[in-house]
Amino acid sequence: MELRYFRQRYAMTRFQYILKAKDGYSIQSPFVYDLYYNVLTARLDKECMRKNHLSGSDIHGQLLYKILDHYNAREIEDTYTWLSTDKTIVMPDGSMIGLLYTPHSDKEKEKIWEEVWRNTEVTVSVDIYHTGIIFSSKKLSKQHFLLR
Repeated sequence: MELRYFRQRYAMTRFQYILKAKDGYSIQSPFVYDLYYNVLTARLDKECMRKNHLSGSDIHGQLLYKILDHYNAREIEDTYTWLSTDKTIVMPDGSMIGLLYTPHSDKEKEKIWEEVWRNTEVTVSVDIYHTGIIFSSKKLSKQHFLLR
């Protein structure tokens, strides 16, 4: 009975995600390769975390800081959310980045995530299980990645 409840509550388990997701060696896109190695897998030093009031367990805050720093972007205030994302970021060239936290926490959130990354405005979407990242840029072609 408990197992059936678990399957109904969560659309994709962490184990199912790991089986589907790819690692950095299988990335063919230069843009996503740069994102993976310079943002997602990069570590912040303790001094940087202390200066920016980030804790070791705040993965969303660290990711937001690394994206803002790497792309020299700025966050748009919470009054505007692009495509139902939790955070909206604008890059200097006018391209948009959206962050959706915990896209696999339940079936409704996973349905929202699938609608967001299938949207025609979204060119590149990256699913890293605990966060979904979407990009809208005229320079990129439509792609979806599941990364570990």
